[in-house]
Amino acid sequence: MLKIKNIYKTHILVIVHENPSANNFNFKPRGHLGTNLMNLCETGLRIVKDQDQKSRSIISAALTRGRDFDDFELTMDDQMIPFLEDLDEADNNNVQTYN
Repeated sequence: MLKIKNIYKTHILVIVHENPSANNFNFKPRGHLGTNLMNLCETGLRIVKDQDQKSRSIISAALTRGRDFDDFELTMDDQMIPFLEDLDEADNNNVQTYN
């Protein structure tokens, strides 16, 4: 995969699902391919649906190499179009994140 990336000078985006766990704090991708991809990736994101507001998902940095970022949220409007929002301090206390 790294050879393809270098030949075509492109970015490779891969979606890997996590293994379910009781506390969901252990970021562990599924299978042999997931493990190898996490070892090679530059940035791994975790997307978690907000339990209190089902139209909102919290995005956090699960793995970054050198550049971290604050959590942010994507919310679906009534027409199911996502829009970007910052997490308010009040909301941040009620939402479980994984930094």
